[in-house]
Amino acid sequence: MSITYSVVATIVRLLNIKKLFRMPRKKIIAFATKQCNKFKFDLNRFKGYNCSIEEVGGFSCIKLQAGPKPATKAVLQLYGGGYITPPDSRDFKLAKRIVDQTGSDVWLFLYPPSYRASPGCDLRAVL
Repeated sequence: MSITYSVVATIVRLLNIKKLFRMPRKKIIAFATKQCNKFKFDLNRFKGYNCSIEEVGGFSCIKLQAGPKPATKAVLQLYGGGYITPPDSRDFKLAKRIVDQTGSDVWLFLYPPSYRASPGCDLRAVL
């Protein structure tokens, strides 16, 4: 077991992250709705990168690339959130790091899918 794994496992345990999904459904929906309402996506946060919103199979995706032309490789970045909460600033920092270190484009699905419909979230369709 690596030191990194041990540190992350301890943080997860201390923050009780996994306990969220043992809560009653109404509490999960309330938590996820709160997270979704805090989420604000701004293309300006990616200065120095080419960033766009693309549709893939009916889902909205953020496409982040280093230059004006697409790279020959792409990385699909899957972030935590159990398909009910949006990405946070750490996810975007990681996306930038992946672009910088690999030269690949990075794609992030925006979920929950209700982002396409409105700025708020109707999580009942997802749960």
